[in-house]
Amino acid sequence: VTMMIKQAIAPRINTTVCKVIVIGGIGQNLSSYTADQAVVQRYMVTKNPSDARKSIWANAIIAAPGALLFFCIGTALYAFYQTHPEKLDPTIQIDQIFPTFIATELPIGVAGLIVAGIFAAAQSTVSTSMNSIATTLVTDFIRPFNLVKTEKGYMSAARWLTFIMGILGTLAGLIFIDPEIRSLMEAYFKVIGMFMGALGGLFVLGALTKKANSFGAITGILAGVSTMISAWQFGWADGYLYATIGIMSCLVVGYIASLLTQTSKTTNKDLTGLTLYTMHPTPIKS
Repeated sequence: VTMMIKQAIAPRINTTVCKVIVIGGIGQNLSSYTADQAVVQRYMVTKNPSDARKSIWANAIIAAPGALLFFCIGTALYAFYQTHPEKLDPTIQIDQIFPTFIATELPIGVAGLIVAGIFAAAQSTVSTSMNSIATTLVTDFIRPFNLVKTEKGYMSAARWLTFIMGILGTLAGLIFIDPEIRSLMEAYFKVIGMFMGALGGLFVLGALTKKANSFGAITGILAGVSTMISAWQFGWADGYLYATIGIMSCLVVGYIASLLTQTSKTTNKDLTGLTLYTMHPTPIKS
């Protein structure tokens, strides 16, 4: 009877997991392409919107087989250790399985190349984040207040900020050295969703609606953050869905709050080029 029950619910569980991954992945990518400075600054430096669109589509095309490759690696590891369970320590974390396989099962030269590739990828990712944060701080905070008088001073400030962000990032990384965290990827999705979900919703609110105003934006982002904190504290949603939850709650609450506080001053603002509906010479109806 137990086996019959498991066989009956297994397809439903797999379907639910797939839906969570797809919906959560959409929210994660939407947040990244609207609120992540490491991504935004890359396509903001392109020559024109056409080149920016090409870069985004190129990334989407490359990301699909890349994600498939990662899932295939996980499936291959699962099959290998199902066949050789004696080679796997059940006490290690999920993220330690692949490094363990590399260290114990691959030839020395191949293992060294893979480890070098992993370190190179990690270094490029970390340096991108550090530089983007430093650039944002200089552009949005130091320059507007004229805290530095020369371009050389701005460059020096950016370098020091990059160094400081590196230290802070390292200290933040130490928090994740916790045996209770079984998967760093799951923890990553939770943290990114907590910080970027509401910000992504804020950008979506501004881009997809013509009714949004400052009060609605503030209300929406507060609602998004509150909803995600509720999901985190009470566990009513999977961590993969945090970003999507933040986007949807910010969008819905922000739009309703904007509609309720509409005034003639806000409705008469020039939105040319600021929303999806006002990007063309003849705006389409929303």
